[in-house]
Amino acid sequence: NTFFETFMEADNDMEIDAKGDVKFKTNVRRFKNNSLFQQLLSEFIDIKGEEDNPELVRPNKINKEYKIEQNDLTQEQYDVLTENFKEGEKGAILTHILNARKIAISPYLSPYYDETPTVKEFVENSPKLNETMNLIRQNKKDIPESGQLIYSELAVEEFPKLKEYLLLEVGYKPEEVGIITGATNKTNRLKIQDEFNSGKIKVVIGSEAIQEGMNLQENTSDLYLLTLP
Repeated sequence: NTFFETFMEADNDMEIDAKGDVKFKTNVRRFKNNSLFQQLLSEFIDIKGEEDNPELVRPNKINKEYKIEQNDLTQEQYDVLTENFKEGEKGAILTHILNARKIAISPYLSPYYDETPTVKEFVENSPKLNETMNLIRQNKKDIPESGQLIYSELAVEEFPKLKEYLLLEVGYKPEEVGIITGATNKTNRLKIQDEFNSGKIKVVIGSEAIQEGMNLQENTSDLYLLTLP
């Protein structure tokens, strides 16, 4: 539309969604006509910052990166994935990237792994999931009241396994772990949000559904991004 063309420069990229479907997505690369855009914003939006509200408290954020080495099973599934890569097929590169990201979460998510693991195997034979659970376990010990978020836009169907592991191996009660996905209705989302912020729920496992329209900041101490490389 006219607004978009006047103030934004964008292009289209192909991406694979959580179901493996290839779609086109419009990405805004930069804004243009900035002075006119700022003038337009100032007419309709009352922007306030710290100088307007000295009592505004910003949360402290600490970014920590962990280098996690692959185990033999993960490397094996990467190798099988590479061996079966067929570049000429439609969407082959994006599908290959999607499957590689899934394997990075857990080697059992490889399309070439046929056996069904136990919950304990699914987590502990995944370097990334195992480290995540170790960190959650340590935080639970050090700061029992802390609220922790596990986020992934992939492997959403495996979230119940993560919850089961948190109950059986980390020691949480069923009512202390919530799951929010696209299938979670609004009533339950708000219930989980309120119980997390009040401290009743200690861990939320969430998909892209928690990115917008939810406030989980009041009691969050740690956020684990499973889909980072």
